Amino acid sequence: MIKATIGSSIVLGLSRRNLELLMEGKPISFPGSQIGVAFRNFYICFGETEEAIAQTLVNLDLAEGPD
Repeated sequence: MIKATIGSSIVLGLSRRNLELLMEGKPISFPGSQIGVAFRNFYICFGETEEAIAQTLVNLDLAEGPD
């Protein structure tokens, strides 16, 4: 994955392997400090439907922060 800030934009570029992992139910997470966004964590997940995404979010332990 490519993570960058360009001006006021945050850019996340996902590789085919990243997409495959997401489709396998393995969300991507990282601390915002990696891209200059202090005190925030990023979570990227995949679902066939919004309901599936919502269920993935329910199952995440967001309080702990990314691995």
